[in-house]
Amino acid sequence: MVKFRALTPVVCPVVLLLAVIGFYWKLTLTNQYTWLDQPDTVYQVMPWLQAQAVEWHHGRFPLWDPHLWAGQPFIGQLQTGTLNPLNWLLFSMPLRHGFVSREVLHGYYVLIHYVAALFTYFLCRDLRLSRTASLLAGLAFALGGFMGDSGWPQILCSAMWLPLVLMYYLRVLRDERPVANAAMCGAILGMAFLSGHHNVPFFFAIALGGLWLHFLLSSMKPDRPRRALYCGVASLCLSLIAAVQILPAHELGIRSIRWVNAPAPVAWDQTVPYSVHAGLSLYPTAVIGTIIPGFESHANPFIGLVVVSLALFGIITRWHDTAVRVLGAIGLWGLLFSMGSANLFHGILYSALPYLDKARSPNMAIVMFHLGVAGLAAYGLDSCFPVRPDLRRWNRNLLCSLTGLGALLYAAQIVLMTVRPEKGREYYWLSLTALIALLLAGIYFGWSRGGLSDRSARWLLLALMLVELNNVTTANYRLLNEPGFALNKLSQNYDIAQFLKARGEPVRVDVDKAEIPYNFGDWFGIDQLGGYQPAVLKDMIANFSEAPVKNLLSVNYHVGRTPNGPHQVQVFEGASGLKVFHDEDALPRIRTIRSTGKDGVRILRYESTLIEVDTVMAGKGLLVVADAWFPGWTATVDGSPVAVLQASGKIRGVVVDGGVHKVVMRYRPKNLYIGAMLTAMGLGLCAALQFVPEKRFRAKPLSRYGNLLT
Repeated sequence: MVKFRALTPVVCPVVLLLAVIGFYWKLTLTNQYTWLDQPDTVYQVMPWLQAQAVEWHHGRFPLWDPHLWAGQPFIGQLQTGTLNPLNWLLFSMPLRHGFVSREVLHGYYVLIHYVAALFTYFLCRDLRLSRTASLLAGLAFALGGFMGDSGWPQILCSAMWLPLVLMYYLRVLRDERPVANAAMCGAILGMAFLSGHHNVPFFFAIALGGLWLHFLLSSMKPDRPRRALYCGVASLCLSLIAAVQILPAHELGIRSIRWVNAPAPVAWDQTVPYSVHAGLSLYPTAVIGTIIPGFESHANPFIGLVVVSLALFGIITRWHDTAVRVLGAIGLWGLLFSMGSANLFHGILYSALPYLDKARSPNMAIVMFHLGVAGLAAYGLDSCFPVRPDLRRWNRNLLCSLTGLGALLYAAQIVLMTVRPEKGREYYWLSLTALIALLLAGIYFGWSRGGLSDRSARWLLLALMLVELNNVTTANYRLLNEPGFALNKLSQNYDIAQFLKARGEPVRVDVDKAEIPYNFGDWFGIDQLGGYQPAVLKDMIANFSEAPVKNLLSVNYHVGRTPNGPHQVQVFEGASGLKVFHDEDALPRIRTIRSTGKDGVRILRYESTLIEVDTVMAGKGLLVVADAWFPGWTATVDGSPVAVLQASGKIRGVVVDGGVHKVVMRYRPKNLYIGAMLTAMGLGLCAALQFVPEKRFRAKPLSRYGNLLT
């Protein structure tokens, strides 16, 4: 028994892992389904991950993406997840025929959800909740709602950190090493900003800022300086850790435009219209959608009747607990904020808070509701079993409410079916919710009559929750042999890519978007004019489709059904029926600009962040590389630093004197290095504070919160 208890801390995470693997059986135990069949995932995310994985396998950290828009910084795009440690593991996995395999991406997706479940489990165990309740909360948050339904791994990676952020904040409230835990709270939220998307961390930072403000203002005056120190430490660690992502993103943002679902793209100094936020808000019906599937709009609010009923019971029975009130506040904030335009206060915050307009998807805030409800459900489960005598009335009320809800939903469905035929799956969802309500009532009834032990009732509730969530979370996974499969598009033009790679010259291709809607360049490692990116340099996008600009950027091939220029000659036809046309008049990628004389250029190395060229100049002239100019590119001529000029307003150029010279260009972004140093300082500060004695920082009885454990 002693040995078993020693292994228990290890057993529960293993049980959690097995539960996640079993829940995603369509991805882990068969090869028939996939979560990848979504336009954004296929057209953008998979090519981004593929391009970075190839760089990783070549021994280069993916700083610069040379394949889209004549070159763009990877890290500045925010959504590529270049700085996400979980992505480093993905990039390190073996490639199959040079590509990230579908099985690896499935494992990566399941791993994200396991990490989210594990972090939520840690949160609940830290709150002294039982292991079964902690397992239920971890699985509810990771497998249900936004985390379970979202197909954007970069957003999931940013959301999976939220339980740990909340865990360290609650430790500060309990006066457990408050300085060290405040530092961890800020540092982990900073890690969320590094994980691939800014919306969820930004929304959670606003909510957490409100909690910190209440923590500060609710104390007595003698206690405020101490609490202000905790707030300052958390803010400082957050700012330092996130700097390596924020500084490059700002550098790109001020020079680029974004597509935000508005009539026209917007620049950094332009406000994202509120109509965009309104269009990406949840409807008020999301409240119903938390227990009945099918009421989603832009994001899925469904977390299930099992979880919601336990959460309500947890609020009723444990409201005196500070952690319950914090979880309730987080959940309510997430629900209201996700409704966006239906909530007056969202509009006020949009107008008042700097940069909130940039986070244009308020619907993503629903993930905070799911986190709060999952934690409250853990409290509810521990309050149900074993029941205290003073709570028997609430248990009876819960049993009667669930029985009544099930009967009401079945009756409503019978009436509706006689009035109108089913238009989607609405009757399926109604009957599912009714069945779950009756089964849930049955578990409570069996337990109350002594037919089920406390342990059996707990595990039955956990199993019922998984059954309920599985009917929604994995319902839309596509069969691999189903027609119209978007993922198949990625393999249809492999022969064309191989032909282009075999050419003896730098290739930049213009593709017919109607035929090739995905990021062809990133997926196959071929330079492409255009592509799907969150942000594109303003200088680069100006008139990019016109012939002079294409010539300036050395676009020498076109892929499509027909040529799109006067001097294009067909040189290849792929199995898909698409043809490759070569533009014989295209300018060389690296060339010299001179008024007289004949120069020579020989390319020695042409990599994403390093270009080496030997030149023979008849006289002083300009050596140009037909790739995007961007701060961070440096150059040397025969080892001596020279300025990298912005030639023709778009591309890079270097002045070279007459004679034989070696020109080297490197991408060494200063903002990235400054951000990396700040992040290293933040990590060092956070680590150092874990060992600092905190006797003089302990809260005194003047605190309104007091100690949560007393």
